[in-house]
Amino acid sequence: MQAITVARVRPGLPAELLNRRPDVRQVEQQLVSAGYSVEAARAAFFPNIALTGQLGFESAALRSLFGPGAWFYTAAASLTQPLFDGGVLLGQFELQKGLQQQFLQAYRKSVFSAFSNVEQSLIAIAQTTAQERIQENVVKASRRAFTLSEQQMNSGTVNMVTLLQVEQTLFTAEDQLVQVRLARLLAVVSLFQALGGGWPPTVTAHSGK
Repeated sequence: MQAITVARVRPGLPAELLNRRPDVRQVEQQLVSAGYSVEAARAAFFPNIALTGQLGFESAALRSLFGPGAWFYTAAASLTQPLFDGGVLLGQFELQKGLQQQFLQAYRKSVFSAFSNVEQSLIAIAQTTAQERIQENVVKASRRAFTLSEQQMNSGTVNMVTLLQVEQTLFTAEDQLVQVRLARLLAVVSLFQALGGGWPPTVTAHSGK
């Protein structure tokens, strides 16, 4: 059976990748249709950070957006509050009432959702990667125990029942390893979707970690 190759999540993935998401692109087009500058909206409400750190997991910059007490985290409760740049008010942009304000709020929500999706996916990848390493060690230990039990049965120091019990423990460990690997694969797929189509083979890394 051919093994499934899981794409490596690269360090320094730029936040600009999120601009490819269909939901973000849709609300940007709505802003254009209402005569509002997409560049101005991005400058105000789209943090220019690296999404992944050196190991390909969640960067410190992304984590800081969602930490308890952070202004980005607080904004989740009320999107009428400032999101980025430490407190930029909508009034500072002299928005016209009506569609511009409505679409700008929709843009803010889509950006928040995009960064949240990425953060959740990267956390899942980090957790399942750690679980996989632990379970791989469990499988190795179970295999050694089974090999030893076979040798002991051949020498007459243990019986078949004991060998079957050790073998069952090995099968259970191997099954759990498969489940953990599947969970990691699904987490990578989730990140691929959150980024609006994965990531290029090479990216320009940001200085932030």
